[in-house]
Amino acid sequence: MKIPKAPEELHVRVEKRWNGEDCSREDLHASAWLSQTDDGVVIRVQALVLEDQKMPEAEVGARFDGLWDFDVVEVFLVGDNHHYLEVELGAGGQWLVLEFDEIRKRSNDHADLQPKFSHIRGDEVWSAEIVIPRDLVPEGFRGMCVFVIAGGKFLSLVPMPGDEPD
Repeated sequence: MKIPKAPEELHVRVEKRWNGEDCSREDLHASAWLSQTDDGVVIRVQALVLEDQKMPEAEVGARFDGLWDFDVVEVFLVGDNHHYLEVELGAGGQWLVLEFDEIRKRSNDHADLQPKFSHIRGDEVWSAEIVIPRDLVPEGFRGMCVFVIAGGKFLSLVPMPGDEPD
């Protein structure tokens, strides 16, 4: 049996609501790419510019705690024993990297991290790219998930349980 070669880049498109239902806004979706370079793991996202976009009043390129309260694409890198890294890239050009030892148990806010980061905001789409040092990727990396908060809607790559988005 031949084992397939791992892709050089993984691309996912998020276009369903957090619970798996179709999104009521046809103009709402986002994409995320994951790849590797000598510098680390590259996470790139692209989403639509919306008229009702919610962005913090903060400098482009700045780390911003609480970015989840604004329009953002969140990429979760999951390892062994519920250990995960949450990487948030915002529509306004801010970023946030948080590490968790288990679900909702933050172990490191990486306040001193100074990653390579870029952000471009066009008329129709915005995109952001961040390079995460390899040593931040959770041990036993086994999966990823992508969430989008945009225009007051919550989207997810895979359906999440519960009665409301969390």
